[in-house]
Parts: sequence; C-alpha cells; structure tokens
Amino acid sequence: MHYVEIMRSRRVLLWYTIILVGMTGIMAASVVGGHSTINDAGPIPLGEILLGCAVGAYVVATIVSTGLVSELGTLPITWTRPVARDRIAWSYVAVDLATILIAYVILVAVVLVCVALLGVIGYVFAGPHTWAGFVLGFGSAVMWYALTLTAASLVGGHGVRVAAFSWLAFLVMQSVWEAPVPAPIHAVLIALNYLNPIAYVNGVSFDMAAHSDRPHAIVASLGTRIALEWIISAVALVAAVRIWSTREA
Repeated sequence: MHYVEIMRSRRVLLWYTIILVGMTGIMAASVVGGHSTINDAGPIPLGEILLGCAVGAYVVATIVSTGLVSELGTLPITWTRPVARDRIAWSYVAVDLATILIAYVILVAVVLVCVALLGVIGYVFAGPHTWAGFVLGFGSAVMWYALTLTAASLVGGHGVRVAAFSWLAFLVMQSVWEAPVPAPIHAVLIALNYLNPIAYVNGVSFDMAAHSDRPHAIVASLGTRIALEWIISAVALVAAVRIWSTREA
C-alpha cells in the first residue's frame, strides 16, 4: 500500500536533488571562474533563509499531493484489503509529509552551501526567531499540501489538475488582494488569503533593523500565523482522509 507512495517519493526526491546539485555545481563553477562573488554583505538572518526555502517544499508538496488521489483508480482492489481505509490514507499522508520535510531540509542545505561558495556564510546568524522561521516555513508547505489534497479528494480523479491549479490560485490571491476594488470584494480577498500558504510567510522579517509600512494580507503576530497555518493544515488533512476513505469505488 504505502510502499507505492514511498517509491514515488523516492523518485521525486531523487530528481529534486539532482536538479539542486546541478544548479549548485553551476554556481560553484561560476565562483571558481571569478564571476560570482560578493565582497560585502549585511547580516543574513537564518530564519529568513528558512522561510525562503519553503518554495522548494511547495514544489514537492504539489507533486506528492497527487499520490493518494491517484489511488482512486484502484479502489475496487484497495477496499478488499484487510486494513482500515483511513489507516491506508494516513500512511500515504505520513510518507508525503516526510518527503516534504526532507525536500525542505535538502534545499536549506543547498542554499547554505551556495552562501558559503559566495563567501558570505559568516554573515548568516541564528537569531531568537530562527526556529519560528523553520516552523512557519515548513508549516506553510504542509498547509499547501493539505489544502491541495483536500481539494483533489473532493473532485476525485483530477489530482494533477488541482495541484497545478493550486499555484495559480495561491499566487493570484497573494497578488490581487491589494487591488483597488469595492470594500466587500476586498474583504473577501483578505479572507481568502487566510487559506493561502504564501500569505503566511510573505512579508515576515527577522531582521530587527528592518521596518516596512507595507500592509500585509494577514495581520497577525508570528505565533498566531504559525498556529493558524498548522490548525488549518490539521483540519484539511483530517477532511481529506475522511473524504478519501469514505469514497465508493
């Protein structure tokens, strides 16, 4: 059962790692050639690097979110197995979450290697909010996965389309909420962004010297953002598992 998802995740991580290593190799070659060096840099909060690396986790989360839904085509066989349906679903979810976490950690390592190649690793510092950056960034990817999986489970059989559409939906929501529209529509756009994983990491800064008056879609403290995204993720995962495990063949 879940070994199918393990094999799928292994392939995803393999190609993901190959691409990242290849990009790192290109940068290393450029540095050796003397074309990509940074002579001066300001402080680089590790927490912000962790937030930025959520993008890689988004990509992997999008891909693996199609795994469970793809098993809908084998439901007549799946339902004959002497295993609880929800247990089957949760085993897939567990594998997917582990895959997203591994992908996230791999990208963090690659980024730090690139920073070292550029000669500015000494500017990276771990502030008091570093772990919050990790929890917020990874939680954002988990939220992306959970919402995509729920939507795919609802429509059934269109997991790839839903996963692809998630990028359009989340990017558009993040881009248009400041549009000059009537107040009721603006309120709807703000509300929708509370279901947008990108909105939770957008605009967060751990540089205590930085200050921006630009408004954000989600007006909440760091702790509140973390709590909201993980609560939404948990609810969405429970809903997705329930929908999938009660679907008839």
